[in-house]
Amino acid sequence: MNTKDKGFNSKLVHAGGFKDKLGSAITPIYQTSTFSFENAEHGAKCFSGESDGFIYTRIGNPTIIDLEKTVAELENGFGGIATSSGMAAVNIVYLGVLASGDHMIGHEAMYGPSRAIMESLYPKFKVESDFVDATIFEEVKKAIRPNTKLILEVII
Repeated sequence: MNTKDKGFNSKLVHAGGFKDKLGSAITPIYQTSTFSFENAEHGAKCFSGESDGFIYTRIGNPTIIDLEKTVAELENGFGGIATSSGMAAVNIVYLGVLASGDHMIGHEAMYGPSRAIMESLYPKFKVESDFVDATIFEEVKKAIRPNTKLILEVII
């Protein structure tokens, strides 16, 4: 069912659109770690990205894909990425935006581990960070450098 033009409650019930080959009305929970292939050639194509197919649950499985699609649809988003923890999600942002030589600005009161990893681990990769009171626009503005790639204002 296409729910793009439906209300939030309808999306809660119908979003995602997983089609189970065995007829399940809701997305089954796939608890397997690995998946089988039609043959060695199919497996090789899945591993190389030439063919769609699930390889390993930590990379993706039907349950996770449906979760990502459903949350994106509920949020009126384009797509989503489900992670195993909040710190995994934070690191996806860091790794997706920052490279060696870049600079990040964070709120001085952001979640401790999100700040600690920027102060202890990312300098090893030549990523710099400053933490300011991000509720004061002038402090953020003063901290911006030519190599600033990320301003993260997460207040917990």
